[in-house]
Amino acid sequence: MTLSTMEGRGYDIYSTSKRALAQWIRRTAPTAEWAGHGIPLNAIAPAVVLTPMTAELVKTPEGREQLNRQVPMPLKRPLEPVVAARLLAWLTSGENSHLCGQVVFVDAGYDAVSRGDSTW
Repeated sequence: MTLSTMEGRGYDIYSTSKRALAQWIRRTAPTAEWAGHGIPLNAIAPAVVLTPMTAELVKTPEGREQLNRQVPMPLKRPLEPVVAARLLAWLTSGENSHLCGQVVFVDAGYDAVSRGDSTW
């Protein structure tokens, strides 16, 4: 199998696994084991996070342009890890009393652009 073949399949695997996780969250969160015990199970779906994995891509104008073509984000920038961490902190805090079974997209608008009016 060539690298280019694997790259195409990798995207399929990535997308499929995200969908499977979202379905698992929605099916599992309202159950007696989770919601029945007062545990609001949710997930986040970040787009591009500034990590060592993405550092090389975002350090050049060409890399940032390629990224913007592949993952269009209306807010025009990848997120710092602390942004996802703050959302996770709130989701797991006592302040979150009613958000249950949701996947929160923290993606600078990518989900809204890529799916449009479709919500699933």
